Amino acid sequence: MRPIAVALFVFANLGVLVFGQCTRKLGKAPEVELDAKPPAQLPPDHFVQSTFIYRLVTDEDAEYASNVAQKIGELREHLKIRARLSIDNENIDCTMNEVRRCAEFPAKGAFHFLVVEDSSHGAAIYSIDRKLNEESEEKIEMALLDVFSRHSKVPLMDLGSAKADKILGFVRELSIEEIQEFQTENKQKKAKKPSKHFFGSRSPFELDLIEPHILEFRMANFGKDEFSALKALNKEEFRKTIDENQFVFVHFWTNAQISSIHAHHFGFRFGRLSRSGQFLHRRGIGNIEDYYSIVAFKNGERYAVTRNIKDEDYYVNWVKMLTSGPIIEVNTEEDLKEARRGRISGFEEVRPAVTVAVFASKESAEFTHFENAAEILNGRYHFVVFINEKAEKPTISTFRPTEKTKRTDYSGMFDPKSIIEHVTSSSMPSLIDISKGFTPDLIRSAFETILLIHSNSGNAAEYVEYASKNKNKNTIFMILNRASSDVLPLNAFLEKLNPPTLKEPVLVIYKRNAFRMAAVDQRPLSIQINELEDLEPPQLMLKPSDVNPFKHLHSEAINTIFGRQEVMLLPDPVVSDSAHSHGLEGLDFGEAAASGGCPMMAQMNQMRDEL
Repeated sequence: MRPIAVALFVFANLGVLVFGQCTRKLGKAPEVELDAKPPAQLPPDHFVQSTFIYRLVTDEDAEYASNVAQKIGELREHLKIRARLSIDNENIDCTMNEVRRCAEFPAKGAFHFLVVEDSSHGAAIYSIDRKLNEESEEKIEMALLDVFSRHSKVPLMDLGSAKADKILGFVRELSIEEIQEFQTENKQKKAKKPSKHFFGSRSPFELDLIEPHILEFRMANFGKDEFSALKALNKEEFRKTIDENQFVFVHFWTNAQISSIHAHHFGFRFGRLSRSGQFLHRRGIGNIEDYYSIVAFKNGERYAVTRNIKDEDYYVNWVKMLTSGPIIEVNTEEDLKEARRGRISGFEEVRPAVTVAVFASKESAEFTHFENAAEILNGRYHFVVFINEKAEKPTISTFRPTEKTKRTDYSGMFDPKSIIEHVTSSSMPSLIDISKGFTPDLIRSAFETILLIHSNSGNAAEYVEYASKNKNKNTIFMILNRASSDVLPLNAFLEKLNPPTLKEPVLVIYKRNAFRMAAVDQRPLSIQINELEDLEPPQLMLKPSDVNPFKHLHSEAINTIFGRQEVMLLPDPVVSDSAHSHGLEGLDFGEAAASGGCPMMAQMNQMRDEL
């Protein structure tokens, strides 16, 4: 079966579900109303909040986590209709331990936990063990129904699919002692653990993505030819297309969500670039979380997914990286040198980062772990391997050809986790050029962002040097050259930022909603940065109702791609100083365990008992 990349577009029209439903629907069809009953006998509308939090070690862990997350999505829609239960779910991957909430759970080993909280029972943490439930999707389904039943006002176990009718799923509620043990171990490790670069979860190709929330306020003014070029598929044709091609790329979208339509516009243009010549259309597939995702299928099986939005060049690059395979093997010393220079076969431009490994044999455990890491990061990072039978020991190094420090060597134990940490951290540039915009979540953290605004200034060289030497600190270094020929319009950004001086270059430090700004002088840059960090009060302190000035850059980046539109910009959530903020300082976190570890719910239960 020859490698073919087919762009396949699956259209989910929320208004016309009668034309086709997802083949994996549960129980009664979603369009069927509840059985006719007197109002007093209908289940009441009720709500629970859940978090599926997991940590991955093996490919089996990743596949199982994907199946659980997908099943939660299906059950959300099903239970909302059949049991009037609304589930607000969030999925958190703790593999890299980059999310603050992961500090409450084991720092090593795989786990799959579901945290569920409701107003009547409080919060509880359940283990949905992979070894006990991975045998079938029905076991996962019944395990999840068991968990949600414990927090629902109506029984849910009878609402499973027909196939799961006689299947048992296995769940276990974690004890208070187990939860406290997790937190104690993590506190001890945190005291010894050195700081890690914050934005390692973004690959070098994901630093200037589009803000989907801004897209929702735009008008979708695209040509009708994009829709007329689509071909409707039934279930059999859809399955046949996936089975008959080695690579198929499916875009799930809906015309009821503006960001999805914009993503579809790129998908349409990407389909043209892929030369597939075939645009396919099917109604009623997917859920709201998939409406700007592109899913890759390989040999009939789900292979990878991207939930990012950017221009068609981003998607073409992603497809090329996937179809090249997780690891590119080079066979000559010359090809090895070219890879270290960032030149990879099949890619015209020099790659920003390439991780190169040398092994004596593919049969070694080190190679297997390197391969596992490459498969997890497939489509986002370049992995190159050279087999040299004379190699005395395996080596892994990441090369960044355009950086001042071009090589970073790996010094871990050759386990997948440490290899992934090395690749994600060492592949990042020391300095991010935001002349064309940047990915919004880079600044949505409690870490520090330092920006230099200049116009071809000689001071930029000193700043580049400083950023290179301080890359491994929890600081994001950015640069903006106003004299660049393709820089975004900056009037709105500078107007809202309102620096105290227009003399360039200007140094801007942003941390925890505070902007501190000053013109760069002749003193050493390190002294100026330290002085500016201590400046009180900051020149600009964002209130919860304020729009971050950086958001105007995000809007201009979208205008550059889709055409100018005036849209409403909304404020972002204000970054908190710690997990115990927002008025929770007075709560008793020790007694909170009685309510599943949630101090707020514990206090609410105490107040209810007193009343």
